[in-house]
Amino acid sequence: MALDAPALAWAMHEGLPHTGIDAWLNPGDLTLARKLAAEFEVSWFAPCKDLFTFDSLCLPEFDREALYAYWHSSCLAHMLSQGLARRGIRRLTVFRHDPPWPMLYFEPADTTALYLKDAFPGQVECVVQGGPESLSATEAPPAQPDFFLHDNTDLLHDRAAICLNPLEVFRLSRHIGEIRSVFGHKVADTLGRSAQFLATR
Repeated sequence: MALDAPALAWAMHEGLPHTGIDAWLNPGDLTLARKLAAEFEVSWFAPCKDLFTFDSLCLPEFDREALYAYWHSSCLAHMLSQGLARRGIRRLTVFRHDPPWPMLYFEPADTTALYLKDAFPGQVECVVQGGPESLSATEAPPAQPDFFLHDNTDLLHDRAAICLNPLEVFRLSRHIGEIRSVFGHKVADTLGRSAQFLATR
């Protein structure tokens, strides 16, 4: 079972029989997982909000999008464990890292593997993975990134630059709008590639 795009690509590359996670879920589970994740990203800290508030700013409330993918992955893992149990499957082999990779934003993580290990105690074999490897040792290395701003420094003349990871654009869209409304063309927004954080636009 391929739980993400890299796993699916690897299975297809190696010619292995495989399925996606949706083949093991009930209709509506994917929609329900997204709904629950949006609720959990707020409800987990709501009972003790004061403990996370400094200078009138509740940090997890301000940065709640950082854990959305974790809650989404956890909800899907729970529903997957139920789907497996319904079909009588108990013994599993999962791949994970040691130490486990935490889920933050949409980075690869071991959330599902660890959840299944707890859901089927004593019935899950964990295969520890090494560092990330390419599908083929003969693949050419990625092309050098295009440093857009390096060749267009005139765009920053008399302007302040706000450098953002692409994941931040949606989360901070309201704040970006407020800054633009106050400073107008005195501010330049730049996007960094999620892997290298390079300003390219």
